[in-house]
Amino acid sequence: MQAALGWFRAIDAKDRPQVLAAFAPGNASATSWHAWGPAAWPSFSAVRCQGGARTTTKATVLCTFSESQAPSAGNPVGFWSVSFVRAPHGRWLIDNYGQG
Repeated sequence: MQAALGWFRAIDAKDRPQVLAAFAPGNASATSWHAWGPAAWPSFSAVRCQGGARTTTKATVLCTFSESQAPSAGNPVGFWSVSFVRAPHGRWLIDNYGQG
């Protein structure tokens, strides 16, 4: 959950290097966080994350939030499921997120 909350804090701070560093290798380039500049990113408030399934190498959390309107966001949503994989050095990295 802390990894997910840290990612949202990095988005709100418009800290592109930290946002991209939250992803597993190769996954950030497939997201809008890579393609759009930070000025186009939404902001998130009232972020809450709760744990879901977890093994020693994979985890999923559900995060709810209030998302601002932004050029890169389309219609704001209120939740994402964020899937993580544990990197060899122990850090949890995002391998997928969204409403699917």
